[in-house]
Amino acid sequence: MGSRRLLEKKLAEVEKLVSRTLDNLGTVELLEEDSIQYLMDNVYKDGYTGKDKEDFDMVQRQFKQFHNQIVPFIHDNRVEKEFYSLYKSYEVVPLHYKLEYLEEMDCGRYLEAISYFTSISLGQYKKLERENNVEIERGTRFVNTRYDKNLGLFLDEEDSSII
Repeated sequence: MGSRRLLEKKLAEVEKLVSRTLDNLGTVELLEEDSIQYLMDNVYKDGYTGKDKEDFDMVQRQFKQFHNQIVPFIHDNRVEKEFYSLYKSYEVVPLHYKLEYLEEMDCGRYLEAISYFTSISLGQYKKLERENNVEIERGTRFVNTRYDKNLGLFLDEEDSSII
């Protein structure tokens, strides 16, 4: 009976989060980056519980360790790998913008340079890496995949070149 109660409690917590998420998403017409934090704050207004709380606390502790080690545009493989493992994502530049990005860096226009970055999941990155579609130059990861200036990277397309 104890494990059944635990399962029912966990399901109730998940249902509450899903319901709150759907309610909050219903308040926006178009999900925009600047509204995401507001929505997350509303969904998790009671804080994290269980495994979510453990994960949050672990990331928070580990992130504090990196606080003084991370320096923009200074490449350290060990710190970089540890940092990305926390978030299970990578910051990449579409290969389409490689020359523009490198020119901004060469001219010391770092804020302009970082505007070329986009975040992709660890799984997406590993897939592109396996397909030899990742190029690393000067510590920056460039990904060779279709890109549209309005829609961004196309990461999950089927290969249409197969006959």
